[in-house]
Amino acid sequence: MKFNKGLIIFLTGGPASGKDTQAALLAKKLKAKKLNVSEILDSFFQQTKKRYLRIGKKLINLQREREKRFSGNLVSFDLVAYLMKEEIFKNFSLNRPLIVLGGPRSLKEAKTYLNLVKKLKCSFLFIYLEVSEEEMIRRSLKRQRSDALDEPAKIKKRIELFKKYTLPALNFLKKRKLLTQINGEGEVKEIHQEIWQKIKNFSNF
Repeated sequence: MKFNKGLIIFLTGGPASGKDTQAALLAKKLKAKKLNVSEILDSFFQQTKKRYLRIGKKLINLQREREKRFSGNLVSFDLVAYLMKEEIFKNFSLNRPLIVLGGPRSLKEAKTYLNLVKKLKCSFLFIYLEVSEEEMIRRSLKRQRSDALDEPAKIKKRIELFKKYTLPALNFLKKRKLLTQINGEGEVKEIHQEIWQKIKNFSNF
């Protein structure tokens, strides 16, 4: 499968929706480069020694954002959009697909990504793994991650933030017929096959 204009796949979903698993399967099949929003944020906070970062006219307090990140709150949308824009520009290639795992998480991020793909003039696909709130809670309690983000109170908060900020971004894309919705509650292999079929049928390449 060839992508003459390059391809970026944005893969998103709520907490414990199976994003990581499906992104890993896709990356292997497509021989794609994978950018994980969470990993990029963690790496940034571990490496930077700055206390503040100016993005446009806004001055971002990085210490405050670091505290938000590790308490289960959403980091500044401006900071996420800025970091991901830099990473996508740095890693984009016409010869190798790019998978952005975990975005968009906000309307700001969705608009940033749309402007970005227009500048790159590449093929792109927004995929949303749709999972019920009950299933997200069940999976989160079952997996018990080492970073404590799967504690009951934090699970509830993460789902509330997803509904408040991410769902409006997904609705924004859906209204523009740019969102591919996938039922994320089936078997891993079946979900992967459905995603793969959508990619093969995608009209941009």
